[in-house]
Amino acid sequence: MGLLLASNCKPEPKKQKYLGTYPLGDIKDYLYFKPGSMWVYECDSTGELDTQVMVSCDTPWIFKSYIKYQLLTCKLKSINEGSIYDSPFPGGDIFYNENYNYFWQLERSRSNSKYTAYSKDGVFFKPFDTNQNGGWGSPTYYKGLLTNYTVLGKTYDTVRVFQVQYGAGFAEPKIKTTQTGQTTYYWAKGVGLIRLHVWTGKDGNNATFKFNWLLKEYKLK
Repeated sequence: MGLLLASNCKPEPKKQKYLGTYPLGDIKDYLYFKPGSMWVYECDSTGELDTQVMVSCDTPWIFKSYIKYQLLTCKLKSINEGSIYDSPFPGGDIFYNENYNYFWQLERSRSNSKYTAYSKDGVFFKPFDTNQNGGWGSPTYYKGLLTNYTVLGKTYDTVRVFQVQYGAGFAEPKIKTTQTGQTTYYWAKGVGLIRLHVWTGKDGNNATFKFNWLLKEYKLK
């Protein structure tokens, strides 16, 4: 006569494999600059200047049992125009996925207490793939790589271009705009943002107003 034993043991959870270690790599060449670094931009429609200074910049690591990855958080301040540009510590997370593919993205918010203005845009992502876009309400598209690209008489060898479809994270020139439009960022390796091209409405009507903030000079710490 056989004896049947009942078991209350639960099946062991599936072991999570390690997804990898993901440093920032060359992302830092475009976005990481020491506090005190300075960029001066000139508006081509009015000639006014906007000086931006790096207030803080950090590259923290996030450690989990199944992944290790690095982030970038920074804050810039506009001396002339008064805006604060903040790339805060992301509120999201990377959850376990056996088929995880590396994708890094940066959001940048702009606030200005003087004008009670606030906006948030995705401005950069990697891998540099024109078939992908950043997953924000204002989608961001990678438009390609430019070499020997000239801005105000200075030539930059490696420039990554990103376009925000409905972005508002830019400083307004003295000409009044509607705060919505299409914004294109030109990021130069080792320098940072060298051109910001904006298409927007003018004076609250449907007329298209195009202007650029162009890098006039810079000093890196």
